[in-house]
Amino acid sequence: MTSLYLKRLLDQARRKEVNYITRYIASLTVQPEKNTAITQTWLKAVHAKKDSCSRAFCIKVIEEKRKKKRQSNARETIESVGRRIPYNIIRLIDENGTDKGEMHRGNVLRIMDERGMNLILLSDKTDPPKYQLMTGKQIYEERLKTRDEKASSKTGSVQEKRIKMSTVTEQHDFSTKIKQIQEWIDKKYHVKIVLYQKPISDGPEKMLTFFDQILDTMREKATYHSMPSVTGEGRSTCVLRQLSKKEIQKLKLAEKNKDTQKENGSNITDSDVTKQ
Repeated sequence: MTSLYLKRLLDQARRKEVNYITRYIASLTVQPEKNTAITQTWLKAVHAKKDSCSRAFCIKVIEEKRKKKRQSNARETIESVGRRIPYNIIRLIDENGTDKGEMHRGNVLRIMDERGMNLILLSDKTDPPKYQLMTGKQIYEERLKTRDEKASSKTGSVQEKRIKMSTVTEQHDFSTKIKQIQEWIDKKYHVKIVLYQKPISDGPEKMLTFFDQILDTMREKATYHSMPSVTGEGRSTCVLRQLSKKEIQKLKLAEKNKDTQKENGSNITDSDVTKQ
């Protein structure tokens, strides 16, 4: 009887021990899963926060770029500011391009009223800001110039204008057409001149000489883009273009050297006369 009782106690103890061991092992196996789930949840939250921050940063950068683009487009558009001058002192350029220096806005408004001019903001980054007086015609021409520059920059090609002339053109008509060519050259157009010779019996040399006469009236701003050539009986063409900045510098340097040589020559002549 006693042995049976002891056997039951031992069996019960074994069962309890097994339960304790099982629970302990289960806690070891389940706990990492809980930790892993918590860790994954935390990592997801962190990544979501980073993604939201990066998206917000990207949106902010894009908005700033759009704002800068709108501001640059606004500056490229020439508009009259009317009588709204938010600065007490400004630097004024008149309608002829002459710098009038710093002026109080009251004096600027008075000049605008006296001359019937419009006021254009050139730059608000200078100290003081720079403004210019312009007529309505000047504003219109500047807008056309800006539009043409944008169109040429997009297409990558230069617009070409065409004008017809004759070797027997009267002086008044000749001056008018030369003025038109110069205006086109100032706008960076290529100007194609079609020249007709009358009478034809004079030969093509007269036409080629006539082209040089046209170019002589604007040597400081234009040159040949394509040299004069005879394209038919009594008909020849050439194309003029605006001088580049480098070509203008070379031209000024050549003129300066030429003037220096003339001065040196006159000095030598005077000294020779004195010696005699």
